[in-house]
Amino acid sequence: MPVWPSPDSTISARISELHQAAYDATAPEVATAPATWTLLGEHTDQFGGIVISAVADHQVAVAASPRDDDTVMVTLHGHDCTGEALSVTGGITLAEIAQYAASQQHIDGIDTPPPSQLPLGGIEVRLAGVVWSMVNRQYLSRDTKGFNITVLSEIPAGVGLGDDLAAEVAFAKILIQGSGHKLDPPLLARLAELCASSASTFSTSAAPRARYTTALRGAPSSYSIVDYADDSVTKAPLLRESAKDFGVFLVVPPIAPSTTANITERSAFLAAAAAAFGVDNLRRLPDAAQRVAQWLTAVHQASGPDGLPAVTEASGWLSFYESETARAAQATMALRARKVPEVLQLVNDSQAELSSLYHAVPEQEAALVKLCRTRGAAAARSSYAGVSSAVLVHAEQRKCENLIADLAEDGLLVIRLSSC
Repeated sequence: MPVWPSPDSTISARISELHQAAYDATAPEVATAPATWTLLGEHTDQFGGIVISAVADHQVAVAASPRDDDTVMVTLHGHDCTGEALSVTGGITLAEIAQYAASQQHIDGIDTPPPSQLPLGGIEVRLAGVVWSMVNRQYLSRDTKGFNITVLSEIPAGVGLGDDLAAEVAFAKILIQGSGHKLDPPLLARLAELCASSASTFSTSAAPRARYTTALRGAPSSYSIVDYADDSVTKAPLLRESAKDFGVFLVVPPIAPSTTANITERSAFLAAAAAAFGVDNLRRLPDAAQRVAQWLTAVHQASGPDGLPAVTEASGWLSFYESETARAAQATMALRARKVPEVLQLVNDSQAELSSLYHAVPEQEAALVKLCRTRGAAAARSSYAGVSSAVLVHAEQRKCENLIADLAEDGLLVIRLSSC
């Protein structure tokens, strides 16, 4: 399998041409958003942890023009992880989106309309969901009509680099700028939360909030540090030690292993536990691991499992959330102090606990991590254990080309993300 092509600097011009050809429209509004990836902490956002993430050069471009009815019609052009071209067209009405959203709201036992059979996670549903969310947050008028939308993605689908969320972010930027708002940092923060909330309603996949923040506020030269203790966003420099650069690339197996982790179940558990103690997130709860284990034991004794995990399983999750949050805090300080070996060790420690405590790494994925380390990687870690089967690899720049060539020769897809 080949190394993934480099980014195309003409993507904005290309998508404008594609859109005009498809919809016979005048010059559309166009925006782009980058691929995103995570160094540490992507499982801890709902716990209230710290997430260290970054942007890559590959982008998703979106072009949009208004319609006279309430239909959101989307055409997506992209590629799957084998390099095969994808071209998908789908449409949904804003009325259908509103009906589904109403069905998810349970207020004092009031009956809501039955949910329509939406293809949750479909690109047309996710982008129409952004419109619905912006209308309901009063960023757009309730008289907002539909849109013709073209999406052109340089990011291979489903490898964990945020192709879907980048499309949402780019489209949201078009909508917010068209409504006359200025994209300043406070608005970008609200927009990231809006997009993540919309995805949690209109998609079946996990919606890592920090990735939306990074896509909107990240910079190519630095990591974004999102701390959910106070919702702050700060920066730290990319890995560099004296004159030594470190490259980062993603390795994707040709056949995705079946995942062993239900990330949605874990998110539901965190939400239930936080609600039981009346806190926004469990990081705000002193002695969280011990107290939540006691609460969970009492619930099991009183009413049975009732959809909640076993106490031993949940205790492992909570131990991981706490140690991963501590690792991310240590890594932030180490990045700013240019202590590269310390950062890389923390990345490898995180991978070990993703397997031993969080139980989210399938056997094939663990074998891929081991292969990359054996071949000379300084660190290798699951890119989003339980969701994606890909592995993020950190290597000295002088070793990158040989390592990439060897992995590609093994039949693995390699996507350069930084420096290499």
